[in-house]
Amino acid sequence: MSLDYSEIAIGDPKMVIARLTARIGQLNFSTRNIRVGLTASPEATFLQQGGDGRWSVMKLLYVTRSFAKARQMGELLRAYDAKLFVDDEQMGLMGPHASTYYAYALIR
Repeated sequence: MSLDYSEIAIGDPKMVIARLTARIGQLNFSTRNIRVGLTASPEATFLQQGGDGRWSVMKLLYVTRSFAKARQMGELLRAYDAKLFVDDEQMGLMGPHASTYYAYALIR
């Protein structure tokens, strides 16, 4: 399992979304395929999505402890490119009881 924590941003989603979308654009241009989404359990999500070897790395791009900020970030990422966004219901994004939420990019 390859989780990359080296590019995590924190802060208000509206303040960091430009940086995140710029990075997602770079990743999308330089790799074969990417998906973005939200999770409270990066390890489980990576195994669920990449368990068959389809994805080589999960880059964690944003972290928050606020469910409201996580939802806001999800809406901003979906608005940026809905085709890349993995729906949180599909991923089993936990509700407001999780302690930490991450925005991620899965890279092939």
